[in-house]
Amino acid sequence: MSQPLSGLQYALVGPGRVGRSLIGWMGAAGAELVLVAGRGLPEPSTEAFGGVLTVSELDTPQLDLLLLSVPDPALPEVVEALASRPQATVVLHTSGRRGASILAPLRANGSQVGCLHPLRAFPRPLPEPDVASTTFFGLCGDPEAVSLASRLAAAWNAPHGVVPEDARTLYHLSATLAAGGVAAVLTAATTIARASGLPESTLEGYRLLAAGAILALAPTFEARAITGPAARAELGYAEQLGELKHLDPALLPLAVELACATLELLDRELGPDAARAELRQRLREL
Repeated sequence: MSQPLSGLQYALVGPGRVGRSLIGWMGAAGAELVLVAGRGLPEPSTEAFGGVLTVSELDTPQLDLLLLSVPDPALPEVVEALASRPQATVVLHTSGRRGASILAPLRANGSQVGCLHPLRAFPRPLPEPDVASTTFFGLCGDPEAVSLASRLAAAWNAPHGVVPEDARTLYHLSATLAAGGVAAVLTAATTIARASGLPESTLEGYRLLAAGAILALAPTFEARAITGPAARAELGYAEQLGELKHLDPALLPLAVELACATLELLDRELGPDAARAELRQRLREL
């Protein structure tokens, strides 16, 4: 049985956590990895294509696709090095914040350029195909580039859509809040729990609580689905935060701002409320 990406040949720049994940997803769908450039892959991963090249050595005009999976600050330098000679028919980068314009120099030699951003945290390489199928991919770029990016996402049975270049900064900011922001809040919660002398088993309870709260928001993501004393405008919540002020004052601003943000979101959705206004005032006095 033919795989959805059979016959597609590609190269990769940046075999880090995201790059190695892409290698796994592409291979599972039948694509052939021909060349890799970057700092390297652990052996024997590189044996099939003869090792890892430097970017200045990479020459891909015979290939269907060139994937750039490098940190945002490195993209301009990588593009400059690649633009000195023809590259693959389509070049896609995996940045969430950058649009296709960062790859514009590659158009001069005939490449179509675009973006294929996996909306997921990568604490380590995640090459399993089921990871791709549960990841949203934000696309943008030239028509042929978007078409190929859509083909890749469809081959992985992954949700995907076009995120225009002028929206990508806030798209990436929202992603940062949804991943790193949520993780920071959960870490703050477990830090308070430990400092309070609670048993380690409580930490798993907080993780499950957070996961359940996130599930409760879907599919509408309305503020009215937020639970807790701040959402209920309980004045006693200010007293709870007063205890935090003595236990770990460095975390107090985070808790206060989260509570105020909750009140603001509910005001926008449900209209102003006197109880929420009073709690907001007490929070600001902490």
